[in-house]
Amino acid sequence: MKASGALIIPTAIEGKSVTSIGVDAFWGSTSLTSIMIGSSVTSIGDGAFYDCASLTGITIPDSVTSIGVWAFGECRSLTSVTIGDSVTSIGGCLQEMQWTDEYHDF
Repeated sequence: MKASGALIIPTAIEGKSVTSIGVDAFWGSTSLTSIMIGSSVTSIGDGAFYDCASLTGITIPDSVTSIGVWAFGECRSLTSVTIGDSVTSIGGCLQEMQWTDEYHDF
């Protein structure tokens, strides 16, 4: 699915809890600028936001425990990443980012 602008991933859709962001879910959404993830999401799949070139920041809530491989790969505009305290598995999700001191606190 291609998304653009600000994306809100809700806690429920039609009464069903949203618990994961699937593999390659928003891959190539080059006009996506920001993401707000609902507190029911526990996992972010491999490549979920791969090549979202305009994405500038993301806050991953405490409900998320795992982030897949290359979940944010090639997101070269990211300048702010906040990862919740519950994440126990990060599969190389921030590959190809310009690392600065902002990214080391997880």
